[in-house]
This record gives sequence, structure tokens and C-alpha cells, in this order.
Amino acid sequence: GWIASDGTRVAGLVLELEDGWKTYWRSPGASGFPPQFDFSTSKNVEDISIEWPAPNIFGSDEFATIGYEKSVVLPLLISPKVADQDIQISLSADIGICEDICIPTSFTLSQDIPAEANSRPSALMASLANGPWSLDDLGVKGLTCDLSADPNGFLVAISARTENLNPNTRIIVEYPSADVWVNNGLTSRKDATFQMQAEVFVDTTIALARDRFVINLLSDGVWAQHKGCD
Repeated sequence: GWIASDGTRVAGLVLELEDGWKTYWRSPGASGFPPQFDFSTSKNVEDISIEWPAPNIFGSDEFATIGYEKSVVLPLLISPKVADQDIQISLSADIGICEDICIPTSFTLSQDIPAEANSRPSALMASLANGPWSLDDLGVKGLTCDLSADPNGFLVAISARTENLNPNTRIIVEYPSADVWVNNGLTSRKDATFQMQAEVFVDTTIALARDRFVINLLSDGVWAQHKGCD
């Protein structure tokens, strides 16, 4: 990896899979396993974030899953506590992997990153470049997000118009909190308009904030993202 101009260390986590095997994106679909990565025992690390590359969609309808096949490089943006010292990454991970059936698997790893690290692997740079696009960049128009109360929680209804994504496009709503669970429904398409309704279940002590919702439009290898349910 390398050091960015703001002092952030850039590194990559490589997941290698056998032919025919897949693993999941951060929001894996109704039948998938959401990956869990714990970096809490790392040394000289203030914060680590994963910059997810655009995933693929496997299957259709309610059985579709979202993720990667064969191999994927997950870029890591690491903020060190002390800028000119080495970093030791310690990771404990729980992920799902699939061939004909899906199974949970766990692994650990430890890796030292020297303070003077300065290599730019092409696969890592490609993954960084394959992150989310803005709605404007993909020609997505007329995005609407309606949040309403429901006897069991809340409903979020999304509508977006674009001719630049294929018919298998999925709308995925996320909310970054362990106390909020989003059950995304099927995405429908009429002409160039995609629609989806999600159920949102909330711990009763949590107040939902509209600006924390993340709306994703996923097509195979292409990803548009919008933050906020305006």
C-alpha cells in the first residue's frame, strides 16, 4: 500500500476463492451472510474503513445475492495514531462463501505495514477506482425516498429513473446502525423507472435520522449511491 496526501495509509485485503465460489458484499441480499470484520486489536490504528468495490448480482427475484466471485481486493483506509510509526493490522473475520450451498467461515490474520510503505498494486488501485458513482454520473434522475410509519416499524419507498442500468438492477437501502434492520423488497422496473419498498425495523430506543439512510442502485459491476432519504 501507500500513504495518501492526508496521512491515511492505503492497503488492501485480498479474498481469494476457488473457481465457482462467491462471497458477499456488505449488504448481501435476503439469503446472504453479511460479512463481519473486527480490527479492534490492531496496533497504532485510530480508525479503519473498508472502501467496497462495486459488487455483482447473482440469481434473481427473492433469491438474488450480492457479492463477488473468484477474488476481490477490499481497499482499507487506515488512520494511524502516530503518523511515522509502523502499523500492525490484526483482523478477525466472519464471512459467507458459496458454491451450490452457502456456508459461514471464519479466519484471522496479522500483517505489519511499515511506516515507509510505498507500493501501488494495480489490483488495489482498480478496486479503489471501482467504488460508487454519483447519481448524476450514471444519469439517475428523479430519485424519491418516502419514509412512513408502519405497525411493525417503518416503510421506505424508493423510485429512480435511469436508462443506463440493466433490467437486473437492484435498489438496496442501508442504515448504518446495529439497532436498525432493513428488509429490502424486490426491485420492479417499468420502462426506465425502478421502484422498491423496504421494511425498516428499529430498536424502540432509536430515533431514525433521514440523513443516515444510504440508497444504492446496483447493476452488475456498476454502483450508484446516494446518502439521505430526502
